[in-house]
Amino acid sequence: MRSRGFFSISEKSGIGTFTVSNFSEIFDKIIPFFEEFPILGAKAYDYEDFKKSAVLIKSKAHLTKEGLDKIILIKSGMNFKR
Repeated sequence: MRSRGFFSISEKSGIGTFTVSNFSEIFDKIIPFFEEFPILGAKAYDYEDFKKSAVLIKSKAHLTKEGLDKIILIKSGMNFKR
C-alpha cells in the first residue's frame, strides 16, 4: 500500500509537518511513530487523548451517541483545558 502521508518543512520556521488524509494512516504511521518516539511534557497527555479517540473511532464507537459523547469529553480536556 502506498503511503498517503505528506511531509513538509516550513522554510520560515523550519518546523516539519506530516499530514495524512486517510484515517488508517493514523494507525499505520502516526501512532506507531509516537509509540517509538514518545512526546515529552504536557503534550504527552494530548497524544494519549488523541490515541483514545482514534481507538474509539476505529471501533466505530463514534457512530453511537455514547461513543460520540466520550470523544467530545476527551476533546474537552485537551490542550490547555487540563
